[in-house]
Amino acid sequence: MNERQLEKWARTQAIGQGVLPYKFKSPAKRGVPDQLWLYKGRAVFIEFKNPNGKGVLSALQRKEIDLLLDQGFVVVVASSKETVLSILNVLINNGEIL
Repeated sequence: MNERQLEKWARTQAIGQGVLPYKFKSPAKRGVPDQLWLYKGRAVFIEFKNPNGKGVLSALQRKEIDLLLDQGFVVVVASSKETVLSILNVLINNGEIL
């Protein structure tokens, strides 16, 4: 499974759980996370990386994630199905992601 396949699989899982997954692109601002998931007033930004371990955050992505974190947003880097399922579980059942 590559990054694109993981992202597509994650989107399907999210929709199946009632989460609104948005592909997040910002033409004027590079380095933003791949998706924004919304569920009952909660939001999480997700940056997907290749499950084979080759995908790493660029300096620009790290900077953008840090800006979002500084503003109080939840941001998660996902490189496995297990991480995606964890995000869903916490988002739906607990309302906060640690």
